[in-house]
Amino acid sequence: MEYLGHLIEEKCAAKIWRPVKASRNGPSFSHLFFADDLVLFAGADSDNCHAINAVLYEFCSRFRQRVSEAKSCVFFSPNVKPDQRDLLSNTLGFNSTSNLDKYLGFPLKHIGDRKFPWNILFPFAVWMIWKHRNQAVFANKGTNPNLTKVISMQASKFLLCATQPTYYNRMVFRQIRWEKPELGWLKLNTDGSSNGVVGTAAGGGLIRDEFGNWVIGFSRRIRRANSFAAEI
Repeated sequence: MEYLGHLIEEKCAAKIWRPVKASRNGPSFSHLFFADDLVLFAGADSDNCHAINAVLYEFCSRFRQRVSEAKSCVFFSPNVKPDQRDLLSNTLGFNSTSNLDKYLGFPLKHIGDRKFPWNILFPFAVWMIWKHRNQAVFANKGTNPNLTKVISMQASKFLLCATQPTYYNRMVFRQIRWEKPELGWLKLNTDGSSNGVVGTAAGGGLIRDEFGNWVIGFSRRIRRANSFAAEI
């Protein structure tokens, strides 16, 4: 399969094979290989069809393989006209279909979901389908009937964790100082503290006039108390 992937990459590099995109700004892809299945993606025109035929012919000739026409089909996007579909299907030698059904329980034709953009859901779908297909072939594990939910859950985690904007705590410097009271007023400031959660505590305070002059002050020892009691 590595050689087949190499042949496809050569055609893509030479711009003979035009890959497709899952979304406007998403990455291009030309093929998906599973344990014993493969999906090819290309533009719907005769040049791409001839490129696909050339790659499959070279691969099958070299490794004495054969493509099963009964198990193969072509799916076209809705904007391809019916007569164009027939022409390209005949070029490829496979029948066209409008129903891709499901693969390992996951619908291949995604109708869209407002919760999960296709460019986020697609890579998780590809990865989970590939993983479960290999487990089914090489480890004899049955298919997961909840595969669709698993894929949606993985995409949801990514959407909530990786795509959320990062918020940074901005450090704010603020000058704190004692403010004089209004003319004709006095200001009382008090404070208290304790040594430990419950320990020796004390409190005190002072009174100053509108000019900041000391009027009177006091302090007292409060035996054992917590910081909340000392503040009061």
